[in-house]
Amino acid sequence: MITSGPASDWSLTIILEDADLDTAVRGAAFGMFWHSGQVCMAGTRILVADGVYDEFVDRFVDVTNTIKVGNPMEMTTDMGPLVSGAQLANTQSFVKCAVEDGCELLSGGSRPEGLPKGYFHEPTIFGNVRNDMKIAREEIFGPVAAIIRVHDDEEAIRVANDSDYGLAGGVWTKDLERGVSIAKQVDAGTMWVNDYHMLNMKYPFGGYKQSGIGRELGPWGLSEYQQLKHIHIGEPSSPKPYTSLLFGA
Repeated sequence: MITSGPASDWSLTIILEDADLDTAVRGAAFGMFWHSGQVCMAGTRILVADGVYDEFVDRFVDVTNTIKVGNPMEMTTDMGPLVSGAQLANTQSFVKCAVEDGCELLSGGSRPEGLPKGYFHEPTIFGNVRNDMKIAREEIFGPVAAIIRVHDDEEAIRVANDSDYGLAGGVWTKDLERGVSIAKQVDAGTMWVNDYHMLNMKYPFGGYKQSGIGRELGPWGLSEYQQLKHIHIGEPSSPKPYTSLLFGA
């Protein structure tokens, strides 16, 4: 599932206006920047309800600015490098494109200070993103978040589903019934409510539309390695009525 350039998987986070922002902000950061964003289900598109957009953005930037980038072998490091020079260049090209498209650079955007070598990139946040922009249409597979303002649940669902991809997503809300309702309507193979990145070996993992191929985990994952066959058995009785049509009996 690892890609660079046009996406094979594309995931998102939805922040409703009744979300507990103390948890949702950190959950969105974890969903986005875990493994430097190099995760097929990274919550790169962050859809935020208009009523909490400004507060969420301010707090999300503050939390992101505390992420320490550096040697992943050091216990004090929060985020390590990208996997290759090609992937770093790909991430940088998306950042450049987002700036040219008029997105608002809220944090990051370049190589971290004090790390002149290696494939490091700052955790980066763009605001005022539209869903028709490249940064919102293709998976970057790097630490770059695209924040999109939405006005109600219906718009959040519409924007979430306006994609060729649908691997995973999260919904943050204090109203569990509302969160589950939205999760059911988002075209994605895995949805979390007030959580992110949690998988269970008992349950299937896989995407909708152009995300992923088949299912992993649980009996659904095992079925990917099986072949189906149908054997029809007739009763050993007298000739069927239709035999007269074949043999004139």
